Amino acid sequence: MHLAIPADEPTLEGRLAVTHARTTAIKRTPEPVVAHAILNLIGRVPAFVQRIAIALFAMKGSLVATSVPGPSTRLTLAGSPLAGLRFWVPQAADVRVEVSVLSYAGEIGIGVATDADIESDPRALVDGFAAELADLGVTAPDAAPLRPRSRSNSSVGPYRPPTRC
Repeated sequence: MHLAIPADEPTLEGRLAVTHARTTAIKRTPEPVVAHAILNLIGRVPAFVQRIAIALFAMKGSLVATSVPGPSTRLTLAGSPLAGLRFWVPQAADVRVEVSVLSYAGEIGIGVATDADIESDPRALVDGFAAELADLGVTAPDAAPLRPRSRSNSSVGPYRPPTRC
């Protein structure tokens, strides 16, 4: 879905309300189903056609954000509970900022990956998320350490989402 971010909205509550209204409106249109069908079709064509199609999609936005509902209860691995889960948005074309949000056992984790040419410190973006969440009364722990990758990335979590969202 292509969503205009209400950056001109002065208040956090206003930004949340506008974003919620816009995403709800888009979800009631055929756009998500059509976009999924197009992406599915792109996956079935030759690689050179895929590159062209992905480049066209990428020209329509500067950021990819993905929110995934995860398990509502803690998972275990080899008998030990998993403290948290993370995922990274698939990196394609020339999209230069990716944000991943994953809920897990009543908590939310946020990951940010950026092209080092435009933002060498994605922690600044993660800190921005944490500041906005703090304005909602949600506290987050210190950000997780950066993992070495060719692109810069950072994450924060887990923390409890506000009950009013």
